[in-house]
Amino acid sequence: MIVVKVELWPGGLASRARELTRLYIGKDGKTSTSTRGNYDVAVMRRGETKPPWPIGWGGNPTAKPIRSGRVEGHARKALHVLTLVGKAIEACFPPRLPKSKEAKETP
Repeated sequence: MIVVKVELWPGGLASRARELTRLYIGKDGKTSTSTRGNYDVAVMRRGETKPPWPIGWGGNPTAKPIRSGRVEGHARKALHVLTLVGKAIEACFPPRLPKSKEAKETP
């Protein structure tokens, strides 16, 4: 499992750091292979320090993610871990396409 913790450091001071959110990326052991990984992704509320899936050391299956997504077919050994993090963020926060002019004009 990969955990991405996002903190705000007011004035750049680590001593004043506060956590804004956590992103959990959990490999699906049922469908992943040694070279390709399938991952469940969850963005949790501030203060939630456990993933929303049951895992070996605990987890919190009753926790509700703010957003969730899935990454499939990630080349585990060929790509940098931050490539996976980027895909995970995009899976939870897909890009918003601007509304077309026609859609705005339709009542």
